Amino acid sequence: LDLESIKTLTGAIGQLRYEVTTNKTITLLSSVVDGCDNDLDLWNSLLRNSGVLLTTSHDRTVGLDHPTWFSLPWLFVECYLYRRIMDCVALSQLGNFDPFAVKKRSGLIKSESLVTQLLCFLSVSQNPQCVLSTDTLFIVFVQAALWANEFDLSLHADANHTVTVEATSLADHVDQMSQRLVVDDTRALWRFWCDRSVCHSDSSTPHVTAVILDNAGPELVADLCLAEFLLCRGLTNKVYFYPKCIPWFVSDVTPLDFDWLLTTGLTSQWFSGEVIAPLADHWSMQWRRRFDAGEFCVRKSMFWTLPCAFDELSVLDKPLHDKMAYGDVNVIIFKVMFSYVSPNFC
Repeated sequence: LDLESIKTLTGAIGQLRYEVTTNKTITLLSSVVDGCDNDLDLWNSLLRNSGVLLTTSHDRTVGLDHPTWFSLPWLFVECYLYRRIMDCVALSQLGNFDPFAVKKRSGLIKSESLVTQLLCFLSVSQNPQCVLSTDTLFIVFVQAALWANEFDLSLHADANHTVTVEATSLADHVDQMSQRLVVDDTRALWRFWCDRSVCHSDSSTPHVTAVILDNAGPELVADLCLAEFLLCRGLTNKVYFYPKCIPWFVSDVTPLDFDWLLTTGLTSQWFSGEVIAPLADHWSMQWRRRFDAGEFCVRKSMFWTLPCAFDELSVLDKPLHDKMAYGDVNVIIFKVMFSYVSPNFC
């Protein structure tokens, strides 16, 4: 990375922090960012609809009632914050630089105990002598993918946050964590999934599962384990993964996170432990094969980095909406912030 560009980015982030903490006026965006080439006009249109007209925080041509950081709905402003960060990256001529990459990668290695349990349990589930029923395995993998959301780094100011597993197995860990669920419809989901799978058992059309991803690190590993289980048990034939197209909410998955995980992060280059190293090499190779065979696919949409609700999908990304509503997708798993209450399936 160019040192001068890093200095420029550091200064821009410092200015952005000052604007937020002192409740300065919100401004329009100015840059097209790598990975979301078509979102600038849409973002600025949404900002104008919210009353934002300024191009810089020093512009006072529209009076004193211009929207500020604290005056607009926080969800909108928080999304805008991360898009502004990427605006700073673009203005610094840093291309697809991910300012959160180091933190995400560090978090993966610090969550070694969880990753080890995930890969060990996945390996056991593939053993022909595994005594656990398919429905039990389904519940464990679904809830493991749910609770791996603990890695959401936007919830933790501590840069040293880790996700650890004290239980002796993933199944025990999930059982302990399930006691914290307010509503648990996992068994109903299993029945629903079986009904959907049966409908496709005699069909030439493959059963497709779409996963709207949330966090990188151990949560992405958990999502891949769930996808692998679904394929191996004939519960789906193909899995579409939808990451964020740009770095988002600190730890959200980007396409580059996927590439790094399967080529470096989930290998013995990154994990040197006696137990995890061979497992990491085995499963990263297996998942690269899945992608090569088209059984796993990464699909992108800028919709996931817009400050908009799901009911606006048909307007903002009609091809994506139509594919999910009327196309080949049979089940959609939304890995989102409120998945701490329940994973969302439709």
